[in-house]
Amino acid sequence: MQASAKQFVLTHIAEKVSTLTAENRHSDAVKHFNIPWKIRYRRSERLFTMALCCSQPRTDRIWTAATQITFKILSVNGNQASNTVSYTFANDSEFGCFGHLNCQWDTLIKQFVVDDKLILEVHVTIESMTGIERPEKLKHFDRADRKFTDVVLKVGDEKFHVSKVVLAGQSTYFKRLLVDNSRQAKQSDKNLEGVSSEDFQVFLELVYMEDTLTDSNIEDVLKLVEKYEAKNPGRLCEQFLILDSNHSLKTKMRIAEQYQFQKLKAHCLSNMKCRADVRAVMGTDSSAWDAPLLRVLLERLFQLNP
Repeated sequence: MQASAKQFVLTHIAEKVSTLTAENRHSDAVKHFNIPWKIRYRRSERLFTMALCCSQPRTDRIWTAATQITFKILSVNGNQASNTVSYTFANDSEFGCFGHLNCQWDTLIKQFVVDDKLILEVHVTIESMTGIERPEKLKHFDRADRKFTDVVLKVGDEKFHVSKVVLAGQSTYFKRLLVDNSRQAKQSDKNLEGVSSEDFQVFLELVYMEDTLTDSNIEDVLKLVEKYEAKNPGRLCEQFLILDSNHSLKTKMRIAEQYQFQKLKAHCLSNMKCRADVRAVMGTDSSAWDAPLLRVLLERLFQLNP
């Protein structure tokens, strides 16, 4: 069991709200902590309902994900409604989708729907997980190769056999540690602190140009990219977020600000096509954004006013 709580936010713009029926609609699935999640919503007679769906396969293999879920509906004008529930998803749980945010249809239309669009947010805390398998390793670093490895990096109980030249060429930190520091460079084993072996495995796969990035691991990898001053792997992360990620614009913009990814920031701004897109990025707490970016978002919002 993983003891520490894990958190994420799903954001979705529901379009053509006036045409909603009892038939379910869904957001795109996004993987967080190796589990695919999505938002389900529909009109049920005089109510609007939404739920969180856990799309982990329901098989005989035992797994659980105990969650606290806060559902929010937002409007372009800043109105919001929310509700918090707890539920444990599992391979044999009664429901694959769960939620208790119900809003009267007339209230929804009057207070939240603008330009026939509605902003949906789901804030999730995974309080514990069991039985969720890690992705298979794309490259193995557990064996020495005289031709291609010349140093061992120890992360906890795990050893990674790697090349000094490869790492030094991709990381300023490892260049200082393995090449520039003559005394330490002679040591064949190095201990790395403050990093998990799972995250370091993915970081090394990226350094060795494996197709390893996913929506589930991108932020953990970026922490190591920053820690180890790895510019080229950082560019690969930015490229992944622009071209391949299903993360929301809000998540991408937060990452762009945190790691100063200017191309990703420009990508996010260019993909804000309507007021709902901008408001979804801004969220309910404008203080979460630095003043210069908040000014840019407000300017974009005013540009899109009818």
